[in-house]
Amino acid sequence: MDSALRPSAHQYPCFSQEIIDNILDYLWNHGPTLSSCSIVCKAWLPCCRYHLFGDVNLTPEFAKFFTQGLGSISPYIRNVAIRSLSHKDEYDEVIFFLLKLDGIRGLSFEDWSWDLLGPTSKDSLLNTKAPIFDNLTKLHLRSLQFPSCSVLMALIDRFSILEDLSFDNVIWGLEDSIDRKPYNAQHLKRLHIRSSNVQPLLAWVSGGDDSAEGISTNLSVVELPDLSLSDLGLAGGIIRRLGSSLRHLEVGFLDNVDGGMNVLLAPKQ
Repeated sequence: MDSALRPSAHQYPCFSQEIIDNILDYLWNHGPTLSSCSIVCKAWLPCCRYHLFGDVNLTPEFAKFFTQGLGSISPYIRNVAIRSLSHKDEYDEVIFFLLKLDGIRGLSFEDWSWDLLGPTSKDSLLNTKAPIFDNLTKLHLRSLQFPSCSVLMALIDRFSILEDLSFDNVIWGLEDSIDRKPYNAQHLKRLHIRSSNVQPLLAWVSGGDDSAEGISTNLSVVELPDLSLSDLGLAGGIIRRLGSSLRHLEVGFLDNVDGGMNVLLAPKQ
């Protein structure tokens, strides 16, 4: 093509990076398109990575693939899920990688047992210092099994600024005596307990007495969808203590609880 007919650079429309980033934001849930955009221009890469790696299902394959590029990828990883894996050794690999990430705000453990972890992983989660323990604000536990309630509480105690704490079908074997100090719930804003042993968890989070004087008034969302008769006194104490600070309350009752709402909200005698 004759140079006189070739379009010059200034003839192409030029948008500010802010506008381009806003356009890329509309592709937040379309991975293939974001992957393509990420190799178009170096300036597009940060926004594409922000959406591509914001939520990660952490697997051994992911950990191995990104180990060498951890420094460039890890700042974009904000929410991590560790789900059921094929082999026992794989849990140690993903826990090792998890503790190297320093920007995580949300963590979900799903469909596995504490006993699948090796001694090093257990010790790392319960004793080792890592940024995740100081930065995490959301912890969701779903379909998990622990050897005892104390181990479960020891794990949660590691996270110092949790705002969102969820138990869904969390069980433990040994009904050990709970002599741990009450959970430091000063930052907690949402508490969800479903298909789990409600009473020891509520007692620990609230400070252990029926009046729930120890619970933080920052707690504005409480979800207890399957209360039993024995749970009502403690749950009612928490609701009375929170009072007007509650913004969302969800309660449900098992089939054998008659007039549960009246018992739950009855003034303490």
